[in-house]
Amino acid sequence: MFLLATTAAQAQSDDPHWNTPGAGNPFIPGYFADPTIRKFGDIYYLYATTDGTGNGYGPAQVWVSYDFINWRNLVMNWPVTEVVWAPDVVRQPNGTYRYYYCEPCNINVGESASPVGPWHNILGKDDAVLVPDRYIHNVITLDPQLFRDDDDQEYLYFTTWGIYQGFGCGVAQLNPHFTPPSFSPVETGKKRFSSGDARRWREDAPFPIAADSFFLEKRLIPNTELKDIFEAPFVFKRQGIYYFTYSSGSCHDHTYRVQYATSSTGPMGPFEYKGCILQSNAVGTVHGPGHHSILQEDGRYYIVYHRHNNPKSVHGFNRQVCIDEMKFDAEGNILPVTPTHDAKGVNVVLPSKSRNLAYGCQVTASSYYDDWFLPSYAVDDNNATLWKAAGTNWGQGAGRSRPEWLQIDLGKVVSFNEVWTQFEYPTFFYQYKIETSLDGQRWSLYADRTDNTTQGSPMIDRKSVKSRYVRITITDTQKNG
Repeated sequence: MFLLATTAAQAQSDDPHWNTPGAGNPFIPGYFADPTIRKFGDIYYLYATTDGTGNGYGPAQVWVSYDFINWRNLVMNWPVTEVVWAPDVVRQPNGTYRYYYCEPCNINVGESASPVGPWHNILGKDDAVLVPDRYIHNVITLDPQLFRDDDDQEYLYFTTWGIYQGFGCGVAQLNPHFTPPSFSPVETGKKRFSSGDARRWREDAPFPIAADSFFLEKRLIPNTELKDIFEAPFVFKRQGIYYFTYSSGSCHDHTYRVQYATSSTGPMGPFEYKGCILQSNAVGTVHGPGHHSILQEDGRYYIVYHRHNNPKSVHGFNRQVCIDEMKFDAEGNILPVTPTHDAKGVNVVLPSKSRNLAYGCQVTASSYYDDWFLPSYAVDDNNATLWKAAGTNWGQGAGRSRPEWLQIDLGKVVSFNEVWTQFEYPTFFYQYKIETSLDGQRWSLYADRTDNTTQGSPMIDRKSVKSRYVRITITDTQKNG
């Protein structure tokens, strides 16, 4: 919980532990995976898979920040499915934006005048598929990522399970003059299919689809060039060299890591394997880092990736998003990245004009689950930690436990005008009330969201008050836990 509208990180000592107050990684709350970081104008946008719900189910959403400290989560209008994996958004030369995502194992593409939507499928139907599975032979269609070269030519990369013999990563050069086709039916044997929507396309029985005109050329980049490639391609160019970075190992355990290859020929290769640049740390507090994107700012490079939460969830489905600096040697090789808990070396954060009055204050609670989820973690400015109550059910309905509460002692009477609350699952709604008190005995209602059905992070409640104590009572939740 944050008071006075701030999430500013505090100064830290070298090499903090994962639960050190004020640690800068993860830099957003909640569970999200497969992050793509983009900066359009002066605003940062983070597109990611919603995690922590089992199999990555969740709405299309985006995190937005003006300073890389205070992030706000917005749910978007499209895609309408709850399976939105590995999204990427790019700004087109004409000023519009394209949204790429996969719903296993197909790729859909949307368009909008804004990086947060409203979006519409470029094929005219909400669920129309642009790139079907195995569109490129021996490539499982997943994890789309777009690269634009210096000549504005674009290339789409996609793959998963690229480790199979004869497999690898697909790359396709986009047609800059693509026009969405009409949805005219095509006769194929005894069945009729749409020539635009590739949902029922099969490699052994192809029929005309939009992807045929969306791309000019396609190629399988074999895993003999991309050693141990599993998924998550991300390509960038530096000093005339094309860097193909990707994830290897299993996303469920410590073997997940980031490797890379380079090409001096072009974005479609051939590529030469170079090595591993990001992996789990020795003590396991950075576990399974991967499926990354890369931000270039003022001549410096930063890798944004997900890692497993602490304590580690079953099968690694509670992933969190982190950032660290990525450096090169004199020959242009990427140096191994040291994953940190404090985002040491990251120089994109702007100064905050407000203070978090709750940081480090004394906290009491109705209960806590165990020592991994202490009440003090609610005010430690660390997205790797959180308070969890002992009960797994909330509210006062039949079969539910009593409402759980958390109380903050600010140490003295202070003035504040906003309370920001970051809940564990930003894409689910929470019902609660916030009260304030001068003496800890007599309480005044600050905010009443006991009937709330709106999700968001942070939840911001505004009122100018003077108080020493602040108490939040959770009355119900959309998701138990």
